[in-house]
Amino acid sequence: MQSGLAELFDMGVYRQYAPFIDLAVHEKDVEETKRLIRLLIENSHSLTTFTQSPLYTHLPQKSMEPAFVERVKAGLIRSFTDEEDFAYMQGDAYWEDLKNIAQSCCTEERK
Repeated sequence: MQSGLAELFDMGVYRQYAPFIDLAVHEKDVEETKRLIRLLIENSHSLTTFTQSPLYTHLPQKSMEPAFVERVKAGLIRSFTDEEDFAYMQGDAYWEDLKNIAQSCCTEERK
């Protein structure tokens, strides 16, 4: 239902698929989790696309800096590689690569 509402209200691809990640994690479904993580990371820029919808033209808009989207993406990668919540993903090549990216993001932020 939340996914349908996100589509109906032009809230972007990210918000359409975000609700499903909790179910995939709960079911410990490696393939579905991987599919959703990819979708969410690839569409993290769509968090702000609702501002371009005719539904929201009456609201004041701020432009989003590319750096903001990159910070959101880095935060998503860090959260999707949490070893407690995503322990069942250990050993999956894609998830392990994401974990390495998350570690390098954290290292760069500390500099």
